[in-house]
Amino acid sequence: MNLAAAPRRGRHAAVKCTVAILVAVLVVAVIELGLRCLWSAPTWLDASLDASMFAIRGDGLALQAGLRGTLPSVPGAVAINALGMRGLEIVAKLPGERRLLLLGDELVWGEGVSTAATLPSCLERCLRTAGAAVLVGNGGVPGFGSTHLAPHLARLDAAFAPDVIVLVGSLGSDTFDDLEPQRTVFAGRLLQGSLALAATASWRARLALQSRTWLWLEAWSAGSVAREDLASSWLLPLPTVATEHPFAVERATAGVFLDRLDGGVGLVAAITLRSSLQEVQRQAGFRPVVFVVLPSRSHVIESERVAVLRQHGLVPAHFERGHGQRLWMDVAKELGIVAFDATPILAVEADPASLFQAAGRLLSAKGHAVVATWLASELSTVMAK
Repeated sequence: MNLAAAPRRGRHAAVKCTVAILVAVLVVAVIELGLRCLWSAPTWLDASLDASMFAIRGDGLALQAGLRGTLPSVPGAVAINALGMRGLEIVAKLPGERRLLLLGDELVWGEGVSTAATLPSCLERCLRTAGAAVLVGNGGVPGFGSTHLAPHLARLDAAFAPDVIVLVGSLGSDTFDDLEPQRTVFAGRLLQGSLALAATASWRARLALQSRTWLWLEAWSAGSVAREDLASSWLLPLPTVATEHPFAVERATAGVFLDRLDGGVGLVAAITLRSSLQEVQRQAGFRPVVFVVLPSRSHVIESERVAVLRQHGLVPAHFERGHGQRLWMDVAKELGIVAFDATPILAVEADPASLFQAAGRLLSAKGHAVVATWLASELSTVMAK
């Protein structure tokens, strides 16, 4: 009798174990769903949009070649060609055709605007209207800083074959993109800086990026559930991320901090920029290199610049309007690179605020058109060479 009963007891135990596992999975799933709905996770967790447009290659981050469809950050359909550039496929160069390659971040890529309204597209139309047989390539990649320009040029150079290389510097974001140059894509997010390092080096970080439950536990153990940052303990031994960045105030001022007269991080940014421009210059060889500085809205509208400084407890008298632009322009000129600053042309518009999108760092469609018209005129001498 005992021998006959053993299999039934074994099956009963197996059923109980299976039920317990299913209940545990259900409880975890309910907790995960509840935290996703009710807990306000750190802002950086959902700050990286459109991660599907990026790919990690052996030489670093690039756009997903051949992508077709829609993305949350831009209106209308988006196409990324086989070279990893926004726009149509690139065909063989036509006789007499000149090619310009614009390199930069989301300002060149055209975040928030249609493909036709991007700076490269507008610039191409302006130059063709003036009679130039020219093709302008969109080499913008969201999240890139000056340190990413030379590697990206190396990817595109042979296939696109630019005659003129235009580097676009964004006062609102390039400094911090240079301070945190590491990039990776994980769990549907584009990760930057120490967070990118964490995703490649820490299993805890990878798990936290995928599970809201684990992220909450890490935040709770670090005592930062109610804050927008996480203590460094959850990424040990990696540095603290998010709003605990040592230059958190500067980051929040969208580049206005570069106007600080006593230097600081602005001088560090200038040194990095110089190295980046030199490397592009080396790759370009005999071809002209042009550097264009694009400001944020706070650089253009004086009342907003002062308000931003005061908002973050900074003394406006310690900051000189336009100092950051001059610092960057001087770096380029010392290297013999033709440099243009778009700030004056934007500032004289009747309604400069309309040239920018709501947050103030990105140009609107109108802003792209204004910059393109001005830049086409400035490039006429360069194009004639």
